[in-house]
Amino acid sequence: MRLQRKGNMLASTLLFLSCLVLIGLAGVQLLLAGLRVWEAGMSALLLDNNGRAVCRALERELNAELADAAVRVGSDGDVLVGNGVRAGREYSFFSQPSPETGRRAVYRSVSVAGQAPGVNPLTDPNSVAVTAWQVRCLSKNTVEAAFQLQDIRTGRRREYHVLLTLYNARAAAETGQY
Repeated sequence: MRLQRKGNMLASTLLFLSCLVLIGLAGVQLLLAGLRVWEAGMSALLLDNNGRAVCRALERELNAELADAAVRVGSDGDVLVGNGVRAGREYSFFSQPSPETGRRAVYRSVSVAGQAPGVNPLTDPNSVAVTAWQVRCLSKNTVEAAFQLQDIRTGRRREYHVLLTLYNARAAAETGQY
């Protein structure tokens, strides 16, 4: 009788421990699935923050500050250049490897009165890489920019397209201000 009780107790204990192991494994799987969802969300947020920063800068400068725009082919691809509405300001937008990381980033450069231009990164080369950058003028006052960003950690990519209007192009041409 005692042997039978010990056998039942041992079987019950093993069954209980097996259930605990299964519950633990299910919990780990749920945790990993949640982690993957969180990582995807963080990656999307990172790409979106960088992509929107480029789009906002292009919109702000081209819509209000530029009197004209042209696309030139530089050593690292398309370069959008333009003269500001205020005399002596020259703007350029381009993609090139970052001096810090070697990954491609989007930059804005502004030169005032012929001085050495200030160059500012619009994307974070430590977290995203620019995998494509293309700019083209559709008309005298319309520019299309298309670029693709890649999250360095996850490899996820996202494309951005922005259609820009130089609202001051005609006004600047009429008044002779460049």
